[in-house]
Amino acid sequence: MQGDVLYEVVLRPFKSKRSLAQNSLYWLWLTEISSQIKTADGKLLDKEEWHYLCGLKFIGVKSFDVAGKTYVTPMKSTTKLTTKEFTDYLMQIEAEFLSRGAGLTFPDAYELAMNGTKQNRVTKSEQSPLPELPPLASSQGRDRDEAPYSRQSA
Repeated sequence: MQGDVLYEVVLRPFKSKRSLAQNSLYWLWLTEISSQIKTADGKLLDKEEWHYLCGLKFIGVKSFDVAGKTYVTPMKSTTKLTTKEFTDYLMQIEAEFLSRGAGLTFPDAYELAMNGTKQNRVTKSEQSPLPELPPLASSQGRDRDEAPYSRQSA
């Protein structure tokens, strides 16, 4: 049977990727965080740096070695998260940074972005302590247990 083409059909539950509403809320929050939360040495990080650090903290870490150097990266890109995974990710960011005193905006699209989980929104009084974000690469020499950021003072 040369020349015959074989086909494979795979059925699995559909899992949609993060929504535009989720992505918009995420980058709004990272922009707000970047103007309010400082590192322990008083520096403001930009939204891309917070994106990287939040990925390490809330998605997980994978590391690999190249020429004797170890590199660390988030376990999974946020672009690959399903809407459910991204909702969980946003809820973790919300809880973490509200507990740090950040003022986060909750736009009209919040409920849409969180897939109708508005009733699960965490308030400051309901926060449980979360571990610190990983130390920044530029903070070598600082105690590893020291918080890498603090609330910006007025």
